[in-house]
Amino acid sequence: MQLIDVMPTLLDLSGLRVPDAAQGQSLRPLLGGAPGGGTVSAGGGWKRRPVIAERQPIGRDDFPNVAEMYSIMDGGWKLIQNVKRPPGKPEFELFDFYKDPLDQKDVAAQHPDVVARLARGLDGFRATARAARLKPDSESTKGMSQEQLEQLRSLGYVK
Repeated sequence: MQLIDVMPTLLDLSGLRVPDAAQGQSLRPLLGGAPGGGTVSAGGGWKRRPVIAERQPIGRDDFPNVAEMYSIMDGGWKLIQNVKRPPGKPEFELFDFYKDPLDQKDVAAQHPDVVARLARGLDGFRATARAARLKPDSESTKGMSQEQLEQLRSLGYVK
């Protein structure tokens, strides 16, 4: 489960429709509560998906250990893509999550097929994230009155 699953879960448990555009999914099937008060076996109705994490550099580029990296965990594998990295650090590192939970032995060279598959998953995640970005204020506020803009600014919604 991920943070994006909280909103669909709360809506589902409240009896409200989860929007089609929601990125997460309701945890209700894992909680044993099916719609209508029945029960669902663990995993029934739950769509398994990889876990993705990202680390973005914040602030100065010359700060030590500034890195931009993404990771994906799926099927016992953990792939780390080091986008912005220190010299000598490979672009991709692959770890057998269950045998090596502390990420000590990079096995990317032994499993190029796994690296390629998981890298495609990271590419898909980034494409989805780019598509879901909010429009800039200049676009989203077109057609609003000065009064509406001032209200939104006073609330901190637009600059």
